[in-house]
Amino acid sequence: MMQQLQSQTHPTPGVILHDISWQEYERLLEILSDKNPGLHLNYLAGVLEIMPRSSEHEQIKKMIARLLEIYALERGIALYSCGSTTLRNQSNQRGLEPDESYCIGTRKLIPDVAVEVIVTSGGLNRLEIYRGLGVMELWQWQNQQLTIQFLNTSQMTYELTNESRFFSGLSASIVSNYLNPNQEPQMLSAFRRFLQQSQGHD
Repeated sequence: MMQQLQSQTHPTPGVILHDISWQEYERLLEILSDKNPGLHLNYLAGVLEIMPRSSEHEQIKKMIARLLEIYALERGIALYSCGSTTLRNQSNQRGLEPDESYCIGTRKLIPDVAVEVIVTSGGLNRLEIYRGLGVMELWQWQNQQLTIQFLNTSQMTYELTNESRFFSGLSASIVSNYLNPNQEPQMLSAFRRFLQQSQGHD
């Protein structure tokens, strides 16, 4: 079961701005990325959310990323890191910066997998933004719980799934067992040992 993660600081709520044009959104991206890289900008059909990044947020998203990367190395998955590069689709009026993202097999314009950590609630519907961008798999941490959601392209909706479609054999519950930033080195080593031992029994 996932370790209960205690906030080290009180998360600062984001700011919501309405009636923001696409051009204004792109301009704010340019300005804020240079002057304040500690902010996330999420855009959905004229509504802009500006979110600060807390230490809790950064620790969790980085540890999820490291666990996925270790899994890819141990299982021989061709993983390409895309980081938090801004994803944008002007025709769908959607844009955001994933906490982490990856392409599988080869680099693509839109990553196959994204990691999204939500510490504060009540903002924009980020699933709707990811859906409009066409990100196929989303690892989402919210309310002390990690879930995997996969995009059903026929319905164009996200559906909860027990296991990753891109990290074959890996479930959210397995990753959750090792998701404890306060013991990061020990957890990463334990996860690697678990993978090596389970590989020997395949």
